[in-house]
Amino acid sequence: MTYRWIENIPAEQLDAFVESCGNGSVLQESRWAKVKENWESYFVGVSDGKQIVATAMILSRTLVRPFTLFYIPRGPIMDFENHELVEFFFAALKKFAKKKHAVYVKFDPLIVHSVHQPGDEVEVKEDDPLTAYLKSIGMKHHGYTLDFDSTFQPRTQAVVYLNEDKPMNKKLRYYLNNAKNRHVEIVRMKEDGVDLFAELEHKTEQRKNISLRNADYFRRLMQIYGDEADLSFAKLNVETSLQREEQLKADLEKQLEDPKYSKKKRFEIEERLASVNKYIDNLQSFQKEYGNEIWISGGLIIRSGRFSELLYAGMDENFRSYRSNSSFQDALDWAKENGCEKCNTGGVEGTLDDSLTVFKQLYSPHFESYIGEFDMPVNTALYGIINTVLPFAKKARFAIAARRKQKE
Repeated sequence: MTYRWIENIPAEQLDAFVESCGNGSVLQESRWAKVKENWESYFVGVSDGKQIVATAMILSRTLVRPFTLFYIPRGPIMDFENHELVEFFFAALKKFAKKKHAVYVKFDPLIVHSVHQPGDEVEVKEDDPLTAYLKSIGMKHHGYTLDFDSTFQPRTQAVVYLNEDKPMNKKLRYYLNNAKNRHVEIVRMKEDGVDLFAELEHKTEQRKNISLRNADYFRRLMQIYGDEADLSFAKLNVETSLQREEQLKADLEKQLEDPKYSKKKRFEIEERLASVNKYIDNLQSFQKEYGNEIWISGGLIIRSGRFSELLYAGMDENFRSYRSNSSFQDALDWAKENGCEKCNTGGVEGTLDDSLTVFKQLYSPHFESYIGEFDMPVNTALYGIINTVLPFAKKARFAIAARRKQKE
């Protein structure tokens, strides 16, 4: 087979190829390059003379001038079983990277290594065949990592297959019904909801002592993806809820006046009335402290063709009892309504014993662990030096970002 390297693939062709492939990802299409505006980007690929057979959306960042790092998030995209194509692609990519002064190329293809559920044995003892092959042609594997911090992206992701015919998790159904019974409403917004979402994210940052993104970043996401992005919120309208509960209270009190009910039935009504009175007291307290509109939680989701990513979710801890399941579920509903086959709801610890795993398990995802992160050294001398220094620089950058957030 005669292959040809293409240094500048038009965005439309890149996106069409990503959409057509089973291992495609939102993070490999052209709009993600616009989101990452502080990185330079390149769209490259390979043709077999008839059609595109491999692509990569490359992000490039300066390390120490003039040297750069190339990163291919959830890519490259090609048939990794075709070794002739793989070796041609990486040989051509190495020449291209050398021309752009890249010290090395980091990549983490969306290829599933294993699928687990909480409680499963997750220890990996041997290389899978593809990892062994990539190592044999000079790639440096970062191992089958289980934590968040050792790679650019967590290796294990919670992916919901939206067309699976599965009964809803009983606990999730209870949470959603409970929120509905307490008059929680779902509101979908576009760019007009960015500031509100940023507030919820900030509350999540404070709760978890982490640094996420600011309103400008979320606004850029919503502007770039337009109708292919959604902000789903769970809201409590306190005044409306009070009116409904007061009406329910009146109905129950009227039932108690009716002599036809048995002693057992009257006891049930009295118990329910006590619960309604307690909830009315809570709502009145909320109204005094927070006003008539309380935004409980929100989620930001984007889509591209068949794929979607629920990128961020935030919650006001003061209303934890209402839970954030409603907005999370609505984001998934939005993806399915818009023709997506699956939604990646983000990373979890590979040990599957963290709080995120417990939360996301409610949505019956596949906990997919990918083959992991690889480096292709280009400048081998500098690669060794920078690979030693980079982890410390990364920790320092996160610490500086966290301090900046606190000042804001």
